[in-house]
Amino acid sequence: MIATVWVMIFVGLAGIFLIVVPLPDIYPDTVGRAVKSVVQVVVSGIFVILWLYSMWQLRNFYVRRKILTISKD
Repeated sequence: MIATVWVMIFVGLAGIFLIVVPLPDIYPDTVGRAVKSVVQVVVSGIFVILWLYSMWQLRNFYVRRKILTISKD
């Protein structure tokens, strides 16, 4: 499970730094930079929500598996 968590952390960080950070400016003025910043925050937030959801699903998977192995004993 630890390796899976580290892989998920790496993929999430890679997604943020390879997709979100290099977004080009929408407009060359201050408004464009502000819009770009808002888009970056929203997309990063979506990445975090997806990461938390996948961690929750992974936890549920391991809990169910552990309960099933205990009930067989």
